Amino acid sequence: MQEYSIAYAILAFIVLVLKNDIKDKFFFSLTFILITLAGLFSYEWKDNFTAWDIFSALGGSSTIALALLALLGYLDYIRQEEEVSIWLHVKDDKGNIIQKEDTNFSILRKNCTRQELQGILGVIADVPRYELASIKESEFMKDIDAIQIGKKKKIAIIVSQEKEAYQFNSIFNNKYKKIEKLKTQTSLRIDKDSLHDAKKILNEVGMNFSEEVNIFTKMIVTHKGLSFEVKIHNDEVNDLTDKLQNALKEVARQSKEENL
Repeated sequence: MQEYSIAYAILAFIVLVLKNDIKDKFFFSLTFILITLAGLFSYEWKDNFTAWDIFSALGGSSTIALALLALLGYLDYIRQEEEVSIWLHVKDDKGNIIQKEDTNFSILRKNCTRQELQGILGVIADVPRYELASIKESEFMKDIDAIQIGKKKKIAIIVSQEKEAYQFNSIFNNKYKKIEKLKTQTSLRIDKDSLHDAKKILNEVGMNFSEEVNIFTKMIVTHKGLSFEVKIHNDEVNDLTDKLQNALKEVARQSKEENL
């Protein structure tokens, strides 16, 4: 029985230490070889052993190895059929996790891929098309790999508090709101006397009278049920505003010269 105890000891060491770090095809091959060798080395060899003794020892050792591999394969099959819960973690702008919620959805470990998770998220989302930055990151793929080899029992999907959490508001009890950006518009008007000259000058800078200029961006932010409105100058139109002001100055200058 000495060969059996050594074989089981080596197998236990491999399973506990190496299983999650060796690819399956190498793991099972290595297990078979080590268990077979363990049986051969622990066999009570006689001084005048024959070829039959070698075949007998090899047959017994390989039988043990195959039986243990069959057991490992069955255990691995059971592991792949386990369900993995899907969670949403809300991250604030400082990178801290401020809320964790179970979606009450799960996926089989063997089916845990990015494509499958994206499909489930599409069912959970409150919007027709959701966007998540975290599912495109390498860290997310590492978590999926950890799920598939049995290191983790749940998958956590990170959502941004400011930009993404509102897409799954039903999971978070309508706690998060979309930050809406609204633009106010102003139109250019010039008196009729200077209309002709103004058109000519404005055309030179690529503008016309029907063109509307976005001067401010109005942001509506909701926090704890209270709405705050902030006006922020739109940097994208600074250059256009400068051209507009210069054009108006030129119109005024030409009108003044004509009146002299």
